[in-house]
Amino acid sequence: MRRFLIFMLLIPCMAAAKENFLTEKPEGVIFVEENGRKSGIGKEWWTPAPEDIRRFEKGLPGYLKSGQGAELVGKLARYKRQYFGIKTKEDRWILVNFFCSNWGDRDWRKDRIIVDDGGDCYFQLEFNPKIGIYRNLMINGDA
Repeated sequence: MRRFLIFMLLIPCMAAAKENFLTEKPEGVIFVEENGRKSGIGKEWWTPAPEDIRRFEKGLPGYLKSGQGAELVGKLARYKRQYFGIKTKEDRWILVNFFCSNWGDRDWRKDRIIVDDGGDCYFQLEFNPKIGIYRNLMINGDA
């Protein structure tokens, strides 16, 4: 009986470790390493820390204003975000999905949102929190 009780207490702890972290402002979700694997992005993953996300968000308007994303700056508050930690040979990056509405029956807090077309309602980019560099801004096109 004692072993059974200990096992029952451990199950919720193990499940909780796999939960993604929600952010309030802006509304988003940080995918934990294990759930990042399920997203189909990259080969190695890590879990971004809240301070990595704050650094990303702080510099985002300036990055967008300086390039092809200038028209997105005034709309940033309306986008939900998904943050995925991806490891490359040289460094760690955060891939961020932006979207302005839910898509289908998928729970955006648990599943990666992938959309073809949709215009600037959907875009993504990468950020290196170690050196503060943004790259690979991709804004969806219109069909």
